[in-house]
Amino acid sequence: MILLLFIVSCSRKTDYKPTVKLDSILKNEKLKKDYAEFRFDNVYLILGIEKKQSFVKFSKEASIDDLVLMTECEKPIVRCFAFKVLAERDYSKIR
Repeated sequence: MILLLFIVSCSRKTDYKPTVKLDSILKNEKLKKDYAEFRFDNVYLILGIEKKQSFVKFSKEASIDDLVLMTECEKPIVRCFAFKVLAERDYSKIR
């Protein structure tokens, strides 16, 4: 029953439209460097990624403001990584 409810809730369409281009996010040189190193090693969001050294480094070095901005990125994988870090930090305003 729970699985069925989960599947049904995931199938609802939302009106979410990403508002920020990755290029504009990466104008911050420090974030650009950290993100590039992280993404070079992590192409996909995989199970156990929180144990990978590159993810831990990115998670520690990215600011909350940068991560929140990344949640508005037009690239879904960028949003996923940002939400993952925010969730691990117990960010109270995560949606």
